[in-house]
Amino acid sequence: MELLRYESPFECSEVLKLWGEIFGSEEAVLETPQVNGAERTENLDIVFVAKEEDQILGTIHGTIPRSMPSVCGLSAMCTTPAARGKGLGRLLFTKIVEEMETQGVKTMFLGTGNPIAAKLYKSCGFSYLPGSKVMARFASGDLVDFQRETFLKKPKSIEIRPGSADMRIPLIPLALYWTPYLLLDCNTNLVSSEYITQFACMSLYPRYMKLVEEGGAFWQARSEEGVLGAVASVMPTELGMRADFFSTETFAARIEECYELAIIA
Repeated sequence: MELLRYESPFECSEVLKLWGEIFGSEEAVLETPQVNGAERTENLDIVFVAKEEDQILGTIHGTIPRSMPSVCGLSAMCTTPAARGKGLGRLLFTKIVEEMETQGVKTMFLGTGNPIAAKLYKSCGFSYLPGSKVMARFASGDLVDFQRETFLKKPKSIEIRPGSADMRIPLIPLALYWTPYLLLDCNTNLVSSEYITQFACMSLYPRYMKLVEEGGAFWQARSEEGVLGAVASVMPTELGMRADFFSTETFAARIEECYELAIIA
């Protein structure tokens, strides 16, 4: 068996075919822009593929946002039926964690509702975040330390710009950040994990991709360190444009500007 490392873009048709067979065609479609190079300016996507005699036995995928390289998202962890029960899953997962650490990542996110997979992830230092099926691993400290450093630290400057694929990973901790409001964004059906269990992780950003496909638009507010602290969106409806937004307290002073730009767009 050989373990191959790929960086996007690469010839990914075999990998996408396997993901379609294991996760469903919809999941393969969601992963496509990450591995075919469409997002290479926004994210660094790394895929490990285990092969034997040209047959894929398993994969694991890591995404690092170039605007905030201290975090990453893991996805597409799978093995074929014939390769299961032989330790390949642990080998692949250990490899991607080591790779992310080499890249300088301090916090890793992944989503799973599978108790067997969760057991493996927990053995590698991951734990569930409150009110969700999202797991995280922190290089030092814990969730409280991460929240304090990321969202409670007042930004020196805030830049407001159009939404883009560089939000794919930073959107995960923002969506899970504590808020007293039930509904975060009515245009993407994003709700607070304080009230409803959040099952989505890597599938959060695709909601905004769908928003654009349906004629909507969205904007983001980022700190000088790349922290995503606010998102505003608009969606055309039969009654006109519907706008919504959510933010952390430290970004609240600029959310009106973000909101106005989304409406103009």
